[in-house]
Amino acid sequence: MFSDAWETFINARSKVELMDLTKIEDVDIEIKQISDKDYFPGDCVFCGSEEVICRTHTMHDLWDLGSPGVARVLRHKKIRWECKICGQQFYILNPKVPFNASFTDEVKEYAIRRILKKGDSMNRVANDLNEIHNVKIHVSTISNWIADLEHDNDNACQDSFEGEKIQNSGMLSLDGTFKSVKSKKNDRGKGKDAHSWLHLTRSKDGRLVAVLPLENVKTS
Repeated sequence: MFSDAWETFINARSKVELMDLTKIEDVDIEIKQISDKDYFPGDCVFCGSEEVICRTHTMHDLWDLGSPGVARVLRHKKIRWECKICGQQFYILNPKVPFNASFTDEVKEYAIRRILKKGDSMNRVANDLNEIHNVKIHVSTISNWIADLEHDNDNACQDSFEGEKIQNSGMLSLDGTFKSVKSKKNDRGKGKDAHSWLHLTRSKDGRLVAVLPLENVKTS
């Protein structure tokens, strides 16, 4: 059944890319609609003319984070704009709708936080999204999100750490395992405020590896 607090409509002139919500049983369905019309471009992105009109639109559904007994869907009205002067057609990016996605940012952030912050498995998170939050998602989708995030982080780390020294705070986390790397009292440098240093680099298999400088390594 559909909630009275949410509005939905389908324009006969539009292309429709909507979910088959009739297959969802024993839960209420809430549909929230967001339209690109609320973000009128103002000027043509090609010639700068202000004579821009709505030519047509596409309706597209995304899974949103639901709750037990309630499935939530974000329905995006994606408008194709047309300039009356130069005739060019274009879309705009809606800041409230992720580009070319089947799930809202809230669903993605929930999955990533559960896995990276809480340490939950991808299978468990996918099951909870399906069973508790009524989000129809496959574990492979979550796996792709994590892989993309790790790829972005790897690139950022490579840019930040290459050729740099990182001051050691006393704890080191590698592959999720925390190890103490504080130097012993008798091995410290001058003064009680002296710090040890670590070089960070990447192994061939992609892992982040901390290398203790040679001068701090004791030889027998």
